Amino acid sequence: MSNFEFRFDEEQGVLHCKANGFFTVEEVQAFGVAMRHHADTARRAHGYCRLLIDSSDGVVQSNEVIEEFARFPPMIQRPGDKKAVVVSSSLAKVQARRTFHSDREQAFVSMAAATAWLMAD
Repeated sequence: MSNFEFRFDEEQGVLHCKANGFFTVEEVQAFGVAMRHHADTARRAHGYCRLLIDSSDGVVQSNEVIEEFARFPPMIQRPGDKKAVVVSSSLAKVQARRTFHSDREQAFVSMAAATAWLMAD
């Protein structure tokens, strides 16, 4: 069983991801492949990718795992693309920010704040 699951909300144009638990480097790599596939699907449907990652039940990850996430090539870089990550703590928020490539990616401890930012134009 993987630590993540993607679901595309066609009506809202939002790609949802539920991510939790400790990741291994191999799981991070699988996550990257899945995220690229689902982001491409969202772009084909709407012309952009708005990604909402719910990691609010997650844990602080190892430095090795965070470094692997940070090695992802930028995927949220096209016009209209945004990524909001909901995390469980301020420390997890700091970790998430270490993986970001632009200001189109933000971390939040509140789902409401993440959703409001993601949907704002």
